[in-house]
Amino acid sequence: MRTSQTSIFVEADNADVLRALLANIDTDVPPRSEGRTTEQTERYAIAHLLATLPASRFTFPLTVVHGDRPDFLIEEGNGRRIAIEHVEAVPENEAKKAFLREVGDSEDMHFIAHAEPGERRRSTKKLLKEIDVDDASDGWVGDSVEREWANAVAHFAAEKARSVKKDGYDRGDETWLLMYDNWPLPHVKPEAAASYFVAHTAVADIFGSFSRVFVMDGQGVWEFTAGLWKYHALKRPN
Repeated sequence: MRTSQTSIFVEADNADVLRALLANIDTDVPPRSEGRTTEQTERYAIAHLLATLPASRFTFPLTVVHGDRPDFLIEEGNGRRIAIEHVEAVPENEAKKAFLREVGDSEDMHFIAHAEPGERRRSTKKLLKEIDVDDASDGWVGDSVEREWANAVAHFAAEKARSVKKDGYDRGDETWLLMYDNWPLPHVKPEAAASYFVAHTAVADIFGSFSRVFVMDGQGVWEFTAGLWKYHALKRPN
């Protein structure tokens, strides 16, 4: 359960100290069936982001505070404060199915199913039936993978864009969004996916709230600003 308490995640006088501290942070995220917490997923994401971005992005010394509203606050030596909001992009029904597979006797290997952002929650009974049937669906053709990825990212980013505007949210001098991409898709081509996201109709509202949007998966990190993007190979902190 989330609390309103804050804690120091890292304090570093320079880039070398930051790298050393990140290497000693526990970034393990257990399976959903073993009590995975929001704090664990947030710690994983911020540690990997800080390891991936060039240290020259930041002014040292810096302190990273883990809390709520925002999830993280970077306080730099020059006085700049960067608020970072975290979200996992995952279909609720697929997350529940992953949990059910872990606690049951289902095969680890299964077909990827299509999902819709914001789809209605399905009952456990129905999800268990879907696991048993393991329907291969119609698959994806052409650039449908990248279009679906862009729609999912835009959906979660737009939801967070609204939440950070609510009273009581500390937006610092800049507000970033850090999204962990757990959307079920075959291989996503970074360039095509990014081009569809920056052209999405929700982008204006998203960048009305966030100066930067980072989307992380197990291979890399997309970094978006309004109309621009770059792709970083993921660097692991340890």
